[in-house]
Amino acid sequence: MEFPEALTASLEEAGVRDVEFAAAIGVSQATVIAWKKGKKGIRGRRLIAAIKILPGLGRRLGLQVAA
Repeated sequence: MEFPEALTASLEEAGVRDVEFAAAIGVSQATVIAWKKGKKGIRGRRLIAAIKILPGLGRRLGLQVAA
């Protein structure tokens, strides 16, 4: 599964809104929307934070982050 689809599904599964997720990882809501549309990529510490907040994201991407 590609990142945009994985993020969208994980947010829906967790019941987390874009604005809440954005605040939790320190980006704007516009950035989250761009990620969901595939217009921007995510990497590094933001990706790690996203997986910690949304375990379903890591599962969908086949990634694990140590606690």
